[in-house]
Amino acid sequence: MTLRRSTPRVQFDPLRVVMSVYGLVALLLIGVAGYALATQTVVGSIVGSVVTLTPTFLAATAMGLLLVATFFAVRRFEPTPGR
Repeated sequence: MTLRRSTPRVQFDPLRVVMSVYGLVALLLIGVAGYALATQTVVGSIVGSVVTLTPTFLAATAMGLLLVATFFAVRRFEPTPGR
């Protein structure tokens, strides 16, 4: 006799974790850029210029990850021949 689980197992979704981390990092960097632009110091301007480019890089990387994940999701649900 086998016992059934009453609750379904939650699958670990690495893409969701990566997107959450990217979102948090982007928010943090936008806050740092705002602070650097508000203070207008030499270090602040350098940090601001680096930080304003980083969310663009993060967004491009996230879009690439979404494209790859979509490709694998579509491939997984394609009907297999012979079934």
